[in-house]
Amino acid sequence: MRLPISERLGGDLKQVVDDLMTVKAAAVKPAGLTVPQYAALLGLYDNPGITAAALARLCHVTPQTMTTILQNLEAAGLIVRTPHPWHRNMLETRLTEAGQA
Repeated sequence: MRLPISERLGGDLKQVVDDLMTVKAAAVKPAGLTVPQYAALLGLYDNPGITAAALARLCHVTPQTMTTILQNLEAAGLIVRTPHPWHRNMLETRLTEAGQA
């Protein structure tokens, strides 16, 4: 016997997650950010110089999604990406002063 969605724990959990995302989005909107952008900035604050791939894992998004997030943050002047001193094909990502603010 299948329960209706309104009686399933999974339905309640999904609603809580949706509500949380709505609140998070409202909280970061005044700064002109999305929730994934804020998560990336927070990850960079705690891990200066982290690679995009590592940041994607930390933020639970795909590397492709993180690439887009980082391009948007860089265009907004919130991060800077520079070549790694030893690995030429790797970029280090760091917050700018605006990104730290």
